[in-house]
Amino acid sequence: MIFAVGIILGVIAVAVIGYPFLHKGAGVSSVDAGFEDEIERQIRQLRKVREEKPEIGGRTLCPKCGIHCDPKDSFCRNCGASLI
Repeated sequence: MIFAVGIILGVIAVAVIGYPFLHKGAGVSSVDAGFEDEIERQIRQLRKVREEKPEIGGRTLCPKCGIHCDPKDSFCRNCGASLI
């Protein structure tokens, strides 16, 4: 009886440990891929806006990190990138 319980627990342990290795990629659904596509689309849109409008409300956007800097600044106060 104890031997049978040990075998059953061993089989369960092997199944639990081995399952992720046998089903690689099965956890990624089309819904997850849809979210990733939407995120990539929004990133492209933000980059496009940053390139088209480097100056907003009298303030300059850093081309590297996107933070608002004063027009008189030569370098970004956040990342140090050149604003000239």
